[in-house]
Amino acid sequence: MPYRWSDRKDVDEAIVVVMNTADQGQEIRGWLMRTLQQAIYDSDPELAEYFFRELERHRPDALRYFRKPTY
Repeated sequence: MPYRWSDRKDVDEAIVVVMNTADQGQEIRGWLMRTLQQAIYDSDPELAEYFFRELERHRPDALRYFRKPTY
């Protein structure tokens, strides 16, 4: 999985990884979390928005990993 998404296919692959991780009952953390966060921050904002739309569509419970905490 690249640190920067170049197209929707890269994002789709990331969504599949998140779905598979969640299906196995594992938390999204460590290297996977760092890789996804880096891709979100470094990629075209349109691809980041696509990531969140697709994540909400396919695995909405995983969105909690990507929300910033409120203080």
